[in-house]
Amino acid sequence: SLSKTIYSEAQRLSDLATTFLDLARLESGRVSFKPSDFSLQELVNETINILNHRLEQLSINTIIDIPNEFPNLHADRDKIKQVLLNLFTNAMKYNKPGGNISLKAVELTDHYEVSVSDDGIGMAPEVVVHLFEKFYRAKPTEDSISGTGLGLSICKTIIESHNGKISVQSKQGSGSKFTFQLPKKVIV
Repeated sequence: SLSKTIYSEAQRLSDLATTFLDLARLESGRVSFKPSDFSLQELVNETINILNHRLEQLSINTIIDIPNEFPNLHADRDKIKQVLLNLFTNAMKYNKPGGNISLKAVELTDHYEVSVSDDGIGMAPEVVVHLFEKFYRAKPTEDSISGTGLGLSICKTIIESHNGKISVQSKQGSGSKFTFQLPKKVIV
């Protein structure tokens, strides 16, 4: 119906404006980070709960591998949640029905490493190079899959402002894996 269309279009524009503001604030350094100690497992559960309905619709399984004794992260919980939501949403959008999204966390000497992988369509090397750039949308998916082209740019800004790193490995036809590292002592 027309009113439904108008509503969803207004929602989309509102989301877009929020995304723009998020990025502008992050880039200008006007975001105050509020570090706290939190459980990664709980944060991942929350993220999956938010996306659960969509995951079920697409019959996508989530495989979570976080060691039992995994220490609490010391970072801005809301910002890391934004990163996880972004990575999971992408892994869902570019996946195949019945595919898997796997999250794996490991503790290394001076940092933690968290990776989110999917069984999706993967990406060509020339796409991977531009992935974290603002407004970059890969063709030919930009017409069929909605998005602002800002999500990964925001993830990169958040992780780097925690003095961490984010990277991607991907092969066309066999999925993608996004990995971020967070130092154990995040000074923000």
